[in-house]
Amino acid sequence: MADFRADYSKFTVEDLGWDRVPFADVDKKVTDLMDFTGKTVIVTGAGGVGLGRALAHRFAALGAKVVMNDINEEGLMKNAKEVEEKWNTKVYPIVADLENFDSVKEFFAKANEALGGHIDVVINNATHTSHGPFFMFTEDQIDTTIRGALLSVVYCLRCACDYMIPQGYGKIVNISSESSYSKNNENIVLYAATKSAMNGLTRGLANELAPFGIMVNGVAPGLMFHDQLRYVFDYPTEENLGVRQTMCQGVADTICKRPSLADEVANTVVYLASDANTYIYGQTILNGGGINVF
Repeated sequence: MADFRADYSKFTVEDLGWDRVPFADVDKKVTDLMDFTGKTVIVTGAGGVGLGRALAHRFAALGAKVVMNDINEEGLMKNAKEVEEKWNTKVYPIVADLENFDSVKEFFAKANEALGGHIDVVINNATHTSHGPFFMFTEDQIDTTIRGALLSVVYCLRCACDYMIPQGYGKIVNISSESSYSKNNENIVLYAATKSAMNGLTRGLANELAPFGIMVNGVAPGLMFHDQLRYVFDYPTEENLGVRQTMCQGVADTICKRPSLADEVANTVVYLASDANTYIYGQTILNGGGINVF
């Protein structure tokens, strides 16, 4: 690659990376570029009722071979069976604790083997956090949030490099949060801070890993409604007051005045991970209904 800090008058069109422009995609349908047939995808945090499950459904529906991960074995197996039966495909559920580096290394080795020796896409969706006023947090709550919402992602990113760099390609999407851009983060201050750190990782790694053919981006969801959140409104308690307050404030801050479905966020993630995305690097796409508009 030419050094554009030098005298640019000496450069030719070839020095602009012209040979790497995806001209062949121009004559393809966008639907073809969104086809994941033959591609392999890892989705972490796929044992719950939210975004991880929706992502597994989206990728499987588009033809991908999917590894689903969670520490919750019961939920993971249930979701994996659901995805397999709905899309008539084979998925690979792997239980692993992503807050332990050795466990993450073992998980990636198993995933790589299950996916046939190559990992095309990694979606860092898993998170584990505590809610409530930060000034009342215990040491355990602090450690839970830092390890569950940030360190686990750092471990996965580091391990993804071991597989994607040698193969010369890959796409990584980190699931952040609209709270990382918001000033009003009552009851989730530390969580929001970990997501701000994730955004920094996304920017930095996009630059560092691009020469290896790896694209790194992020998506920042807002409020994604599901049955568990419905439950805290149907059965309000003092313990779930913080969650309800956060939800109500979040909806009030949106332009559309409603929460999203996880499937709506999954659509954005799938685009970033697909062949349709060839020129977005280091961005964290705000996907929260206009909570933050810049």
